[in-house]
Amino acid sequence: MSTSLGTAAIAAAFMVMPPSPSVSAIPSLLEAVARPLPNEPATNPIPTTSHSSIFTDRAFTTLTKTSLDLGQYLDTNRPTTPLESLIGEIREWNLLEADWDGEGAQAPSQASIRCATEFIRLFDQTISLPEPMLLNSGNISLLWSAPELYADLEFLPDRRIAYFVKKSADKHKGVLAFEATMSPVLKALISS
Repeated sequence: MSTSLGTAAIAAAFMVMPPSPSVSAIPSLLEAVARPLPNEPATNPIPTTSHSSIFTDRAFTTLTKTSLDLGQYLDTNRPTTPLESLIGEIREWNLLEADWDGEGAQAPSQASIRCATEFIRLFDQTISLPEPMLLNSGNISLLWSAPELYADLEFLPDRRIAYFVKKSADKHKGVLAFEATMSPVLKALISS
C-alpha cells in the first residue's frame, strides 16, 4: 500500500466519524467525499473487504471538481524545481547537531530554517536563487554575489531578517521583522 493511500484511508475513516465536541466541523472540501451527492444513495466510502480502492470514482471525481488542483500531486515523475531543491537543502540542515562543523558550531536553529524557507517560497521570477549558508551561530543566511548585486540576509530565530545589500553603488543594511510576506524594501533590493 502506498503512503498516499494510507493517508487517504485515515482521512476517509475520520470523515465518516461524527465530530467530537472538541474538534471543528469537517472542511467543506472533504465533506463532499463523506456525504453523498444529491440524488445518490449514501455509500460507505471505506470498503469493508479491501483497502485497495478507498476513494470511489464518485468521491475522487468530487474531490477533483473542487478548487483544489490535485494534478500537481498526482504526477510523481515531475522533476524537482530549483526552488524546491534550495528549500530541501536548507531543510536537511535540521538533521545536523551541535558541532556540525567540528569547530563548536551551534546546532541549526529550527526557527531560522522555518523563516528562511518561508521567505524563499515568496520568490517570484524577478529574484535569482541565492546560495544558502549555515552559519556557526546556527542561523541560516542567503547570499547573492553577482557583479551588480551583493546581498547577505541572515534569518534570526526571532523572525527578523538582518540584511546587507550592495546594489550597483548603493549600500543598504538593517534589520526587518519577517511577517510571512515579502518586504517591499527587500524585494526592491534583491530583485534583478
